[in-house]
Amino acid sequence: MTRERKKQEKRAGILEAAFIEFTGKRFDEVKLDEVASRAGVGKGTLYLYFSNKEDLFVQMALDGVDVMVVRIQEIMAMDIIYRERFFLFGREIGRFVYTRAIMFQLMSQIGSEEVQKDFMRQHKELIRSAREVLQVGVDEGIFRADVTVAGLHCLLIGPLLFRVRLNRFNKDKIEVETLLELFWAAAAAPGQGKGNR
Repeated sequence: MTRERKKQEKRAGILEAAFIEFTGKRFDEVKLDEVASRAGVGKGTLYLYFSNKEDLFVQMALDGVDVMVVRIQEIMAMDIIYRERFFLFGREIGRFVYTRAIMFQLMSQIGSEEVQKDFMRQHKELIRSAREVLQVGVDEGIFRADVTVAGLHCLLIGPLLFRVRLNRFNKDKIEVETLLELFWAAAAAPGQGKGNR
């Protein structure tokens, strides 16, 4: 195994350990000693990969973002009708948000504006990819042109973030599929409705 591969595996192990430690705890309750112990490394090793707890958290929250961006591009390249591509994209985003619900919850506990800005900067590519999906819908006359793509993005992502987090605790379990149908109905251009364009 190459040295670079070992470094990548060690970093992945630390991120996995951090995810476990952050789950179910407040941000300030997580101790780097416990993350290091769970990862089977010394605390000093953490600092070879991450500058502090905030950096570790942001990198953990970003883990998988690149993969998600590629997945969105793959979906949009599929030779199927836009509605099917949109719903595939929406389900993938729903899964992504669900597996990272703890990140969004913890982000609200971090007082550092710089950490929050860094988090958003790093998510920029994912946001851009999601907005490209919606722009295709507008360009093809499927989604309303009187609402900005940024507005459509908020209309889609806001409820997904909110409901996916709440579904962990509520019994009504409004599923991602239902949210996607509601979005489609609200965002559809006149005459599109539930059409299969």
